[in-house]
Amino acid sequence: MPKIKQKNVPALGAVIDSFVTSLPLLSLINFVSMMAVLWSTTIQPFAHLHIPWLNLWLFMGGMTVMVIVAMFITYKYILPSVWAFRYRQMQGKHD
Repeated sequence: MPKIKQKNVPALGAVIDSFVTSLPLLSLINFVSMMAVLWSTTIQPFAHLHIPWLNLWLFMGGMTVMVIVAMFITYKYILPSVWAFRYRQMQGKHD
């Protein structure tokens, strides 16, 4: 199989790397905003009828716990797999 020659464009790589690095922060802001809207439009009316003790802070706390569990699973299981795959790709070791 012929090798595809790559072009070195450092400025493009720097922009993409900066963008990807900032995505978790933007995602966090988006997540909190979406949860606040979800609470006020959908969950609050239901909670007042069926779960009167549930308020916005408990809801956000529950969402925070879910995010922390997802981060733990990602760190413990998914990232090592991704790193192993990328290492094999960079070393040219394909199965």
